Amino acid sequence: KEDGLRPRDVAPRDEHGRTLVRIYEAYEAQCEREGVVDFAELMLRSYELLRDDDPLREHYRRRFRHVLVDEFQDTNKLQYAWLKMFAPPPAESAAAGLAPQGVFAVGDDDQSIYAWRGATVGNLLGFDQEFEGCRTIRLEQNYRSTQAILDLANRVISQNRARKEKRLWTDRRGGSVPSIFTARTDREEAEFLARRVESMVRSGSAGYGDIAVFYRTNSQSRIYEEQLRRFGIPYQVLAGTSFYDREEIKDILAYLRAAVNPRDEIAALRIANVPKRGVGKKTQNLIKNYAREHGIGILEAMRDLVRGPDAEIGGKTGLSIAELVDIVAELGTSSGETRPSRLTDWLLDAIGYRAHLQTKHPDNADERLENVFELVNAMAAYEDEEENPSLTGFLERTALIQATDTDLHDGAVSLMTIHAAKGLEYPVVFLTGMEEGSLPLFRGGQGEVEDVEEERRLCYVALTRAKRELILTNCLSRRVFGQFQSRRQSRFLDTVAANELTRDPSSVRVPSSQRPSNHQGSLFDRPVRDDFDQRIPGLDHAVDPPFLDNIEVPPDGLRMTKPSRSDSELDNYIGRAARHKTFGSGRILQAEYSGDRIKLTIRFPRVGEKKVISSFVELE
Repeated sequence: KEDGLRPRDVAPRDEHGRTLVRIYEAYEAQCEREGVVDFAELMLRSYELLRDDDPLREHYRRRFRHVLVDEFQDTNKLQYAWLKMFAPPPAESAAAGLAPQGVFAVGDDDQSIYAWRGATVGNLLGFDQEFEGCRTIRLEQNYRSTQAILDLANRVISQNRARKEKRLWTDRRGGSVPSIFTARTDREEAEFLARRVESMVRSGSAGYGDIAVFYRTNSQSRIYEEQLRRFGIPYQVLAGTSFYDREEIKDILAYLRAAVNPRDEIAALRIANVPKRGVGKKTQNLIKNYAREHGIGILEAMRDLVRGPDAEIGGKTGLSIAELVDIVAELGTSSGETRPSRLTDWLLDAIGYRAHLQTKHPDNADERLENVFELVNAMAAYEDEEENPSLTGFLERTALIQATDTDLHDGAVSLMTIHAAKGLEYPVVFLTGMEEGSLPLFRGGQGEVEDVEEERRLCYVALTRAKRELILTNCLSRRVFGQFQSRRQSRFLDTVAANELTRDPSSVRVPSSQRPSNHQGSLFDRPVRDDFDQRIPGLDHAVDPPFLDNIEVPPDGLRMTKPSRSDSELDNYIGRAARHKTFGSGRILQAEYSGDRIKLTIRFPRVGEKKVISSFVELE
């Protein structure tokens, strides 16, 4: 639609394309039934009206002689087509016998960072060809940043091919050369950031409100939030929600809290209908009243109300609640012997949480799933640090993190994604995660970047938010899906010289295998602290980064380690009859390992196919 196309205008080449056309048709039909239009529909109807109604089009062309378009680099194909219909290029105006209109387009192609929502930087790059004879005014003087910051930004963006040549300069003097700090791990990176902020504020060189922390995706905020809280540093997440306040994080933690404490009413009620089980307000009130009348917990009330001959909640809802009670019971039973990260992996599969996110939040399911995986990273980090890690211990730690109060009267450090930072400025900026896989962000296939030039523009936007001081950070290994993966410094720094970016003296030494092949030597060979110059366990070989495009399949890094058992053990289950205390008798169709347990797919005559853990059934 943002390309100006109706379903009838699309000629699909394969079944995937035909499916998309059918979805488009169904979406249009539903909007028509409800009498609603989205923003793209408003634009498309306006375009079609001007295109098909000659008198109306000529009327508006004569009425408005001058048109100003701001942020032109963020326009999409439909908006540009609408503009040319409203105010055509000179050649078209002459052919129609009209006096040419004045079109004033303001934009910066180096800040075009919204391709993911349809923006086309080509509109700006090709403007002077469409509107022949137009005058181009380059606004290259910058009033925000120091020249040292601009030199680094100019160097980075100059590597893009699809851009209008320009070089920012300023009359502002002073300020330090931007620096980069390389840590061994993401936790050390976050700790460095917190200590540096603390030092700046203590010395009086900056206040909390002067400092911003940028990251590529929302899921990355967790580790920085935790370290800032640990140091008692006030912060706020701009254009977003603090990590532990995000819906999906609250959902998973509620399941885990209910497993540890079945009488936790808030947790039990939160998970009652997540994913949907048909547990509406009426059913919840029934459960709450029963629990209070009998002096028992919510989960115990659920169990009593769905089992036995006098069960008050039956049908599909009753079966779903019974399954929920079993899942929480299994979590509780296993919590004493199984690590939290493995429990969570099992839980995601048991409740179908990936599919739940896709259904409830189709527009950003992958981003929300990234947050869940980042929670698993937090668990894995906790497990590495504790001699006897437990689910209870992890929940106590998260409770302390959430309960930490910070005083905002002196301002707060601002945390945000780079996209949220556009249009803002701060005296001090930390740009984190300057690594391959983070910036540029890997999506799709192995190590693939969808649009390197767009990612470089995003980096440029981040760099030019800094007014006085710019600190880049990265690490040699980052925890992804609970496991450490080696990281290589971002390719965007490959051509940067030592006089444009200095290496922080407390950085670890960057192994030659993780340096860019065409680096200019001096940046990487500056003296650094040697006590961390050692091989990190588990990082003898680079690990290909994981991807989130197909979130139906759990990534390998998150799966539980399979016990060393033979396939014959699984074969012993297939075809046998089994009895479940809720679903009744059924036939086992499939058996597979799920961590330390065996998961069975059983067809029950009453409820159809269900996946259950073998310990929940009796073989007949």
